Amino acid sequence: MACLLQMFSAAAKVLLFPALLLGASLSSGATHCMTAKQRVRLFDQVWRLIGEKYYDRNFNGVNWNALRDQYRPQAQSASCDDGLYAVLKEMAGSLHDAHTRFRSPAERERARRLQATTPGLTISEVDGKPAIVNVETDSDASRAGLQAGMVVTSVDGLPFFERIAKAREEVGDSSSSRARALLTYYEVMAGEPGTKLRLGVERADGSTFQVDLPRHTVPISPPLVSRILPSGYGYLKFDMFQDSVAKQLREELVKFRNAPGLIIDVRGNPGGDFQGVLGVANNFFAQKVSFGRIIARSGKPPSLILRILGVPAELEAGDAASRVYTGPLVILVNEASGSAAEIFAAGMQENHR
Repeated sequence: MACLLQMFSAAAKVLLFPALLLGASLSSGATHCMTAKQRVRLFDQVWRLIGEKYYDRNFNGVNWNALRDQYRPQAQSASCDDGLYAVLKEMAGSLHDAHTRFRSPAERERARRLQATTPGLTISEVDGKPAIVNVETDSDASRAGLQAGMVVTSVDGLPFFERIAKAREEVGDSSSSRARALLTYYEVMAGEPGTKLRLGVERADGSTFQVDLPRHTVPISPPLVSRILPSGYGYLKFDMFQDSVAKQLREELVKFRNAPGLIIDVRGNPGGDFQGVLGVANNFFAQKVSFGRIIARSGKPPSLILRILGVPAELEAGDAASRVYTGPLVILVNEASGSAAEIFAAGMQENHR
């Protein structure tokens, strides 16, 4: 059994695109409950790893040494493995950084397979109510009659606000109230593949009904959506910034060379990697433009070793040979556009594109 701790540097206005994905496998003993000694050893490994590798030496204003004294006794007395994982998640969450999370072995395995589960719809808070904001086409949710605008009243038999309070505890703190809300709503919907999500729903006329929705396994990064709108404008939507998506997008852009305008939809796009951002941006600039720079924990540019590993000091995109589309652009974002998606949208806007 192993645990995975992932850390990214936080994005900031001047730079700060995630410069480094840190993955460390930490031994957690046998598959049964760890002993108190094993729990403390794992806790110390996680605490030390964050202390040595976190991008901000000031730990986002948190006293990291004091957190060790606070959480170590809880790790030692935790009830079996899940209790320890909850302590580690809470400690990592104390940094108020959405990119620094602790993953349990099951969560790590799911991420390794690049898979997630979905019941076919998205819920978010609208005017203080938990509303359905999106229903996937040809999904069980769609066939069950669920529609955007309906209000969710219960989840798996629990009143919705009771369930979301529990999910908020499980998620812990994050970098902002918005980030925490997004993670919390995701947690409400999450579950193992093949299990069912029972929702109580209220229609606009006040009538209510219940549905059972199977959770399906889907790739984290679904295929790029590409089409020509009736207006003649091109439309592109993708849900992750990755090098493979950038390559696919470039192939699609060739079809839109003569379109009077292009819409790039990154609503709901949680981010990705900087190679994906620059790969997409390359298609729209005839000369190099800056999307920021990477600063190491020391306050200096990345070391030679990191640069050899492909972490650049400057995030630059564009050249005459790479540019495919010269027409006007519209980039769609919403509150669920995060990390790399925000950097892409801001970089395109600041570079007058």
